[in-house]
Amino acid sequence: ATDVPGYLVSTPVEAVHLLDEIGHDHVRLLYDAYHAAMGGTDPVAEVGGLIDHVAHVQYADCPGRGAPGTGTINLGAFLERLDTSGYTGAVGLEFVTGPDTLASLLSLNIRAIAR
Repeated sequence: ATDVPGYLVSTPVEAVHLLDEIGHDHVRLLYDAYHAAMGGTDPVAEVGGLIDHVAHVQYADCPGRGAPGTGTINLGAFLERLDTSGYTGAVGLEFVTGPDTLASLLSLNIRAIAR
């Protein structure tokens, strides 16, 4: 909602309400941690409660849509929350790259899980 004013659905919670109204299993939520944070929520705290509606997850740090560690969304904690909530899908990293992108990813020490 902040980056795209007037968007049809402003928050993940609003999207879930819309999905409940639609009532079809083939219509699911793309949870975008960056946009959730820009909307004023804590993605680490929020995503677990919405996980039954989530089909795909995207991550960029906030503010700035930067690489992990450049903002306020702890990628490790976010991934742990997804895991403990039962999410088994992929997480797309959709951030603005910088000169130290590879170094920032390597410093995370996050295990890759192939399912």
